[in-house]
Amino acid sequence: MAEGEQRAVSPAMQDPAEQMGRSTQASAGASIFGRVRDAVNWAFSGTTTDQPERRTYALDEALLNEIVRSKMSPMGKGRPVEGIPHTNPDPTKRSITVMNAATGQIVSVGDMEHRFSQQSMSKPTAMALAIELMGSEKAYRQYVGVEASGRPYNDPALLPDGRAFNSSVNAGALSTWVLIMAHTPEGKDPLDLYMDKMKALTGNPHLEINKEMARGEHKYRPQDGGKSGNQKLLDVLDNAGLMQVLEKRFGELTSEQGQQRKQDLMDKAFENYCMACAVMVNTRDMAAVASVYRNGGMRVDASGEVIQVLPKEIAEYVHGSNAVSGSYNESGTQFAKNRFSGKTGVDGGIFGSLLGHPDLVVATHHSDLNAAGNSGEGQKWIGTLDKLDVAFPENAGSAVMPGAYHELHTMQKGELGESPREMDDRLRSETRRNVLDAIEADLRSQGQEGGFYLKNPDLSNGKDPLKGGETVAVQENVGGRPQRYTIAQSNHNRTQVKVTDEQGRPNPLGLSAVPRDAGYWEELNNNINTLQVDDPQIADRPQTVRGPRP
Repeated sequence: MAEGEQRAVSPAMQDPAEQMGRSTQASAGASIFGRVRDAVNWAFSGTTTDQPERRTYALDEALLNEIVRSKMSPMGKGRPVEGIPHTNPDPTKRSITVMNAATGQIVSVGDMEHRFSQQSMSKPTAMALAIELMGSEKAYRQYVGVEASGRPYNDPALLPDGRAFNSSVNAGALSTWVLIMAHTPEGKDPLDLYMDKMKALTGNPHLEINKEMARGEHKYRPQDGGKSGNQKLLDVLDNAGLMQVLEKRFGELTSEQGQQRKQDLMDKAFENYCMACAVMVNTRDMAAVASVYRNGGMRVDASGEVIQVLPKEIAEYVHGSNAVSGSYNESGTQFAKNRFSGKTGVDGGIFGSLLGHPDLVVATHHSDLNAAGNSGEGQKWIGTLDKLDVAFPENAGSAVMPGAYHELHTMQKGELGESPREMDDRLRSETRRNVLDAIEADLRSQGQEGGFYLKNPDLSNGKDPLKGGETVAVQENVGGRPQRYTIAQSNHNRTQVKVTDEQGRPNPLGLSAVPRDAGYWEELNNNINTLQVDDPQIADRPQTVRGPRP
């Protein structure tokens, strides 16, 4: 493969086995994560000789708009962040940026003027700053691990030696800020150093902190008046001996007076962490940050100017750490399923590397979160990009697009098929009203008040679509075709109901082609239109049905 070639696999042409069959020549890595990076590039990038020719799409606004459209979720499927004062999540706002880290080429679509808070996306930059201040990643790893925890981001568990599992969980992030404070030179402010680093990474000198948001999170207390979860984590870290590192910088902290000083320093570390989380960004900013971590510490502007922002060894360490833990307890899944190494934030942002595409990085934003605290739509956009052959239009016919890949196709609207939201709307219009009401009643009887959405299951993963589910109805739809409605196990805010035929097979066409006379449709519509809808949770359902008219 030529250097800089941007490739992935078209879902129409590639099966899962082929996706793992790529190869490329590996280069020497300067650190353990450099070698991890090389192994990933070898495994995920390259060419094979027995694959059929695939369509390569222009990486432009048309492509990104179609990806966003095709993965739009049913309203309310996810849940925006709660408990952080002064956040203003808006599920109608979506944005995505893709960048070539080696050339600076960039494309964005969506609400680019809408800024959102970094939240946990601040953690990789804090880690990079701490390593820089401490002199090496080896020194940093004496206090913060680089192990996948498999636990939620706010879990208090530590490694057996008392270190946080990694820098992505809150215990690791708070540890990192304690280390930053302990190693900040005299006369310097830790937060100023962090903001300087963020401005250098993004190339944006105008970044600002939403201080009202930061202070709200810092001062937050639960209803019982006790300590917040992050304050409790600081106590866990103190009991594990982490705060001893502060004595090297601030002197004795064991006497009564020293204990109070230690508490003040711990609180200041927490405040700085909150301030870093409240830096307001957009996806263009975060794509630039991702490009530095992927490109060995260098940021390349669209003009071609190359700026060394971080030492190569630090950039590689951060990049590898993001692959291990950046998506919390979904990190392994995102690495294996979407070939993604990056970091998420609970205000809906994601940024990182598309490992199946040499040099490509991505940043996304949508505020609705899944059960792990990650943006569900953002993850799906990333997964779709991974499965497509893409290249920036400027690369067509150049050295990075040789041979059969010289022709770029423009993605057409609707080419990626029906979105989950469109599918839900279609299936509702095809489902008899009494069935919808029966599903609603069944869920309420189980204490599930979040509503539901309908879906034709996908059998391409080889899974039984009805396994573990509860069938609540088998009844003809409005077109006379028998349908099975099965409540699926789900961690979403809204419950998924799978719609299949009687045997549990997907039925994407939905309506029967059996001829019906005009009187049948008139009677059916009249009956549905006369139903009284007093329940506000189902008042938005269609009052008429669509079907094949004779």
